Amino acid sequence: MQRSLEQRMAIKFCVKLEKSAAETIPMLKKAFGVDCLSDRQIFRWHKAFAKGREDVNENRAGRPSTSNFDDNVKLHMTIGGDSNFNMFTPRCL
Repeated sequence: MQRSLEQRMAIKFCVKLEKSAAETIPMLKKAFGVDCLSDRQIFRWHKAFAKGREDVNENRAGRPSTSNFDDNVKLHMTIGGDSNFNMFTPRCL
C-alpha cells in the first residue's frame, strides 16, 4: 500500500514536470523495480493527474471493509416482522 502511494506521488510529480505517461513508466520501473505498478495503472493515474486530480489517495467505491453489527440487527428486526418480504434476510447469530 505504501509503495503504491509513493508511486502515485511520483506519477503526479512527473505530470507536473510535463512528462508523458510513456516517459514516466521507465522512470518508475527503474525506481521501484519489481514493486512497480503495472503499465495500465500508471497510464490510468497519469491521465487522472493530467486532468487535474490532486488527491493521491485511492477512493474506492463499494462495500466497506467492516460492517456494523448493530445496523445488521436493526435491519433484521425491521424486515423480520414483514411477512410480505420474500427476499433473503441476513440473520444475526
